[in-house]
Amino acid sequence: MPEPDDSNSNLSATMNSGLRTNLSPDKAWKKNTAIFLSSQALSLLGSALIQYALLWQITLETKSGLMMTLYIICGFLPTFFLSPFAGVWADRYDRKNSLS
Repeated sequence: MPEPDDSNSNLSATMNSGLRTNLSPDKAWKKNTAIFLSSQALSLLGSALIQYALLWQITLETKSGLMMTLYIICGFLPTFFLSPFAGVWADRYDRKNSLS
């Protein structure tokens, strides 16, 4: 009968390592930062494209300046009202705990 291998322990060690690599701490920090900023930029680009496509669809369907204005206002209001509270929360609490 074959003996069980340690593949499960290797898998859990790999999963727990996250973005950590065998690079020096300085190079690993730079790599992790580049990955994070690249993914944020890609996410923002996708969000902007969706917003533009929705505005375009509203323009084509309604041909109404009022509906376009309402869409823009409704997209802006959550940011306008939540930003002051989110800023205070982000400054007040530990960043490691709030990001994880």
